[in-house]
Amino acid sequence: MDTVLFKYHGHGEDYLVYDTCINGERLDAKAARAICARNFGLGALGILAGPVQEGNTAGVRMYRPDGSQADPSASEKEIFSSYLKDAGYLGAEAAESFTGGEGGNREESPSALEEAKAVGKLFLSDEFMKKNHLCTNRYGR
Repeated sequence: MDTVLFKYHGHGEDYLVYDTCINGERLDAKAARAICARNFGLGALGILAGPVQEGNTAGVRMYRPDGSQADPSASEKEIFSSYLKDAGYLGAEAAESFTGGEGGNREESPSALEEAKAVGKLFLSDEFMKKNHLCTNRYGR
């Protein structure tokens, strides 16, 4: 089964969205490095993985191209909330609340719900996953 990612462009940056509900492969640092590589991967500033459970709410994990994890910025959360809205997980109002309410000064930085756009749906073949030794399923088997 292919691994599916969605490419989003917002705030002048490209991110990949890895939906943890539809992908069977576990995303880790090694996979993030291979997928984000501009020369042989899909090329992106990072991967936004989720939705993940954070207490009583949904959250997102941010993987940098070097595989390290970072706390997502407000703009990265806004890009992920655009995905959640597009995928039917959240309505527009709930997607805005996911980003923490007003999302800062909208006059200087309009919401990514208006800016972030889906660029495309991308598939990583089983061959790519095996070639890069990224075939560990989410249960570690």
